Amino acid sequence: MLWWLISAGCGSGPSECGPAECAEVLAQAAAGAQSEGGDPSALLLEPHERTLILPLLEDLRAGIRPFGEDSVGVCRGAHSCDEFLGTDVGVLPPGDYVIMAELAVPRVGGSGAWTATFETQCTLQRPGAEPEVVDYNRTYALRHAGADRGFRILPLRTIASPAGKLAADCTWKLTAPHPGTDAVFSGSWQTPAK
Repeated sequence: MLWWLISAGCGSGPSECGPAECAEVLAQAAAGAQSEGGDPSALLLEPHERTLILPLLEDLRAGIRPFGEDSVGVCRGAHSCDEFLGTDVGVLPPGDYVIMAELAVPRVGGSGAWTATFETQCTLQRPGAEPEVVDYNRTYALRHAGADRGFRILPLRTIASPAGKLAADCTWKLTAPHPGTDAVFSGSWQTPAK
């Protein structure tokens, strides 16, 4: 019964659902088994079911996470990550940079089940005047990319240093919603004036 519920209500096909809907389907199944006088032990997993379902459940509970050690942050390069620099990188020397993310996405849930919002805020220093604050944000739809690679967003933002006539002090944040605790990755960079 449990395997049918997951494959019908939370697997692939026209009735795909996300993490919240899967939890709801399982809760309804448990309530239904008890209210219909059914055996609650029917929801217990057989050994062969456990080997199929538990890895999916662990992946679902893990939510969005970095695919590797150096997979969310600032890189040297105009359109690729030629050299990973980290998350809080300080003043960037002259050159081209990108902020990128390669994320492990759970292999359950359909289109729109997983998203991440990227935000930046830059404070431009104006000599003799109030600083100017420039905000940016964008939401990305994510999907499972496979066991050997993560879902890659490159670039989240391009950065040129120096960026213009004004020095900039910037922060960035990537937030992936998850029931309980959102996954949040953040950092900062600075660019000097020309």
